[in-house]
Amino acid sequence: MGLMAFNRYMRICKSEQQYKRIFSPWKSRGLLACVWIFVACYTAAPKLAGVQDFVFVPGYALCAPAHLSEIGKMFHYAFVVICFLLIPLLTAIFSYIKIAKTIQQHNADASTTIQRRETFSHITTSEIKISKSLFAVVLAFMICWIPFWLIVLLRRFRLVATIPRNVELLCNFCMYFSNTVNPYMRG
Repeated sequence: MGLMAFNRYMRICKSEQQYKRIFSPWKSRGLLACVWIFVACYTAAPKLAGVQDFVFVPGYALCAPAHLSEIGKMFHYAFVVICFLLIPLLTAIFSYIKIAKTIQQHNADASTTIQRRETFSHITTSEIKISKSLFAVVLAFMICWIPFWLIVLLRRFRLVATIPRNVELLCNFCMYFSNTVNPYMRG
C-alpha cells in the first residue's frame, strides 16, 4: 500500500520525467520484486535462525509466530510495527495529503492561467480518477487492518489483561475481509 501511494504521489505531484525515472516498467517490476523478497526474508529468516517458530492456534484457526525468547519477541514486533505498519501507513498518509493538495490546486488554478496549465499538464482527469480510486483502496485497507494491528499490539505487549475472543475474531475477520474489499474497490 505504501509503494502504491508513493507511486501515485510521484505521478500526480512530481514531473513526468521524475515519475518515469523512478517508475519505469522495469524499475517498477524491480521495486515489486524487492518488496516480495523483503517479506519472504522477513518470514523465513527468524525461522531459519532458530529464534522463532510457528504454531497452529485452533481457537482462531490460524498459524501464529511463537517466539523462543522475550528479546526475540520484542525485536520482532518492533520490526513488524515499524516496517509493516508505520512506514507504509505514514507513506500513504503523506502521499495522499500531498495528492489532495495538488489536485485542489490544479482544480482551482488550471483554468485561470496558461502557466498553471503547463505546470499541471501531466495531470489528467483519468489520473485524478485513478488516484481517487486507489485512495479508496488504501482507506479500505486501513479500516480493515488497523483493528487487527491494535489487537496484536495490545495482546503481544500485554497492555490489557484479556481481550474478548469475539473482538479478536472480528478483527481477524476485518483483516481477511480486506482481501474481499480490494477487488471491488478497484472496479
